[in-house]
Amino acid sequence: MPKKIPKHIIKLCQRIDFLTECKFSEDDIKLFLIEIRAELYDEYFLREICDFVAHPERDKGICHRRVDSRYAKQKFMKEGSEKVKDSVANNPNKPWNFFSDQILSYIKVEEIDKKLFEIIIIEGIEEISEETFLQYYKMTKREVQNLVKSSYSKKNGKFILKPYIKDNKKEKIDDLLKFIRGTITGKPAFTQTEIEGELIRAINRIQNKYLFKKIGFNEHTLNEIILCILCILHNIIFELFDNTKGDSYLHFQKNEEFPEKSTLSLMAETSNFHFPIISTKLLLTDYIEKPEKIIEEGNLNDLVNAVRDLDGNLKLKEQSA
Repeated sequence: MPKKIPKHIIKLCQRIDFLTECKFSEDDIKLFLIEIRAELYDEYFLREICDFVAHPERDKGICHRRVDSRYAKQKFMKEGSEKVKDSVANNPNKPWNFFSDQILSYIKVEEIDKKLFEIIIIEGIEEISEETFLQYYKMTKREVQNLVKSSYSKKNGKFILKPYIKDNKKEKIDDLLKFIRGTITGKPAFTQTEIEGELIRAINRIQNKYLFKKIGFNEHTLNEIILCILCILHNIIFELFDNTKGDSYLHFQKNEEFPEKSTLSLMAETSNFHFPIISTKLLLTDYIEKPEKIIEEGNLNDLVNAVRDLDGNLKLKEQSA
């Protein structure tokens, strides 16, 4: 072991070693996330989780942008749908794109407010998969990003379509922007697999750098770490683009065909809208004492604390006062 290893690194590696024993608590994971935060490089998802711990009210970051974008899209689509409700009833023979164009008219291709351009268009591109763009536009995500960004110039808090854009290209951009703001996926901001991959990579890098003994996590340990992370991130506050607030909550994705295969997740809630933040493979039945009742009721109520039972396994318990 090399000399003069920083004290905080020694503490961090001791905590990593402790985690392998599967005796850790939710608070131990919170301390671990605080300690490892400064050692992260390109572990963007894990860094985001660490930032949540340090700053439980968020107005930036991957999760915030995803929640803000989906909230903005659904908010404007709901308002647009209300406006065309009578028109739809009075024009039953009109094609749907006649109404959808009106619903999506809150953005005009020629001039877009800076905030809406960044939240709905740029982040909206990030949310849509490469396969979807290839299917409908024969373009990669990078090509879509380059086309949109290169077609606008920023001026006085707005993004203005460049004057030399010809009509046929303008029509293509207009159609593309409608597709982006009209597409809302059910994808989470990140998954358990992505978090675990970054966690293992970061730990391996620290151990290699300081020549500590290699320590690995088995599946059971990783699952319990993820469970603690979900509990820690319960009730995070998001500052949204229109100055309203949303928050996160621990939930589960119900498997309608096989309820016993329902999995835990972290969700975001804004006014009237819900979005997935983190999806997991953690089975609800593994962490709840009476899962049948919870599945029937459809929510976890106050079961948001990870606490070890008499057998040493983490279970979801009610939040104490």
